[in-house]
Amino acid sequence: MSNQIEEFFRRDGAIGLILTIGLDDARFKEIESQVAVSHDTVSNRIDEARNMGLIKTEPASGVGTEFTNILTETGTICYKGMKELDLEEAHTEYIDAKRKRNKLSREYTQKVGDEHIWLEWVLDIDVSRDTLMRRFKHRGEDAAYVVNSQFPEQVNEALKQQSLDPLKDIDDRDYWLWKLMKYPPEPDEKPDADKYIQDSDSHADPDTE
Repeated sequence: MSNQIEEFFRRDGAIGLILTIGLDDARFKEIESQVAVSHDTVSNRIDEARNMGLIKTEPASGVGTEFTNILTETGTICYKGMKELDLEEAHTEYIDAKRKRNKLSREYTQKVGDEHIWLEWVLDIDVSRDTLMRRFKHRGEDAAYVVNSQFPEQVNEALKQQSLDPLKDIDDRDYWLWKLMKYPPEPDEKPDADKYIQDSDSHADPDTE
């Protein structure tokens, strides 16, 4: 039995299950909210704990067909051992940290997908338009579509304004976003070089403005 118990408590949600039930009882929703694992994982841990004789499930009094989970004598011994090691406090801190990490991860993922926030990060790193232009020019040195460092007018305007607005209607917008600020992912196909050849008399060299 000891090896079985050890294996059980190595699984996600197992310790949280016993701690949440404690010396009282707990329904499924209460357990699910305290262990920070999926619905299916909670269900599996409850079934496993019941089969091992750590908990028993009984009808919740006066609540129709709902059920509550209660520790057995063996489950209570496990719970007291957790309390003795201050595992309850550590588990609470872990769950809070996990929730914060998940929340911040979702926020970060959304920001990565926001072009304007990405541009803010680029500008924050590069500090100035001149730095941006030098980096952009360097990236384009081996590209056939860049002729005498002359870029599409909308790109020059985007650099001047430090804004994505001028790129709203540019051809191959995804490509220029990537060239301008390494916005992922890199397009699979590069645009036609001829489209970006501009008359030097029409547009000033951005390095000399």
